[in-house]
Amino acid sequence: METVHTENGGTAVVYYSLGNLVSTQMKVSTVLGGLAEVVIEKGNSGTSIRSAEMIPVVCHMQAPKKEGGKPLVAAYLLSDYTEEMVEKHYLNRFGQNVTLSSLKEHWERVTGQILP
Repeated sequence: METVHTENGGTAVVYYSLGNLVSTQMKVSTVLGGLAEVVIEKGNSGTSIRSAEMIPVVCHMQAPKKEGGKPLVAAYLLSDYTEEMVEKHYLNRFGQNVTLSSLKEHWERVTGQILP
């Protein structure tokens, strides 16, 4: 995420490649994405961006219910993602080692945003 200056003297927020909200890609680095949260304020002096954030999201995959079926896929906020959920992540069956700490470290490394 970056704030840039526009030609008319204003500012704009740019989000670059937020990642995969829902995906069945088979690498840990592809299960983490982001949601853009932008609050726009309109007043007498014009329209402006009051705040802009990037919220980390995990694409959770769980083993298929039937042999040969597709994995169950859902997106969760990383802040809501639990150890119990991460243990069931489908990629762990293939030696990918999905952990909460590895997801948080990856987010911080890529975005520079420190998570609690």
